[in-house]
Amino acid sequence: MRGAAVVFLLVTLLSGGLTAGECPACTAAKICDPHAASDREALKALSEGMRNPDPEARKGAIEAFAAATREHANCRPPANASALAAAMKDPDCVVRSLAAERLGEQDARTACAVLDREADSLLKKLAKEPKGAREEQAWLDDYEVIAGVCAGLGAVGGPPAGKTMEKILTSVRLKVLDVACEYFPKIRDKAVPPAVIAAMDRVRVTTLNADRDRVWLALMKAWDAMTKANVRMPDPTDPADAQRYVQDCRAWWKANEKTWK
Repeated sequence: MRGAAVVFLLVTLLSGGLTAGECPACTAAKICDPHAASDREALKALSEGMRNPDPEARKGAIEAFAAATREHANCRPPANASALAAAMKDPDCVVRSLAAERLGEQDARTACAVLDREADSLLKKLAKEPKGAREEQAWLDDYEVIAGVCAGLGAVGGPPAGKTMEKILTSVRLKVLDVACEYFPKIRDKAVPPAVIAAMDRVRVTTLNADRDRVWLALMKAWDAMTKANVRMPDPTDPADAQRYVQDCRAWWKANEKTWK
């Protein structure tokens, strides 16, 4: 139980400083000595906490580690990202998902390389129909993890995350697109808007049902939040107007691609 006790102590100590902060003594290239020492302790606590058999304790270890590293958000050592990448191998899908989400707060290049590999694996598995109860449960677990991957990419927010989100937006699964809608507006990368338009065009011609309608609406709302394009929304009773909407979005992007940031 020693690991759980350490995690609890870290959570208690850090609960007042959960917002990202910049340390005036740290630089992008070099962490200050006090934060180097606190990171070592946080890494040790993370390692101990991840050995706890209780998934809730392991989640607490990840949160405590993320909170410690937020104290020097202007310096993000790749080693911290690697530590959370290791936590993504946890047997519990919720723990893996949380590790992916918090990974996005770390060194962007390291984080995105890991998240990209994870997304490739998950998309490949989710493209197949599950056979039997065991495969179906694994399928649902994978959805949980890809939600964390999307959240991690959203936390990165910049160009390193764009190519991976572009891949996720090619998914044939409405459920994947649904969760992507929550996070792709946060990614300012020119790979994302065309991928959103392509996703809208695919969903537009998908068989009508409640899931399709929900994702179609979510894509349109998220597109508008990301671009501020103010393209006229389609008439829900006119399928042809949905095609017009996608064409207008494509025309808007063609006109604004060079200046959009």
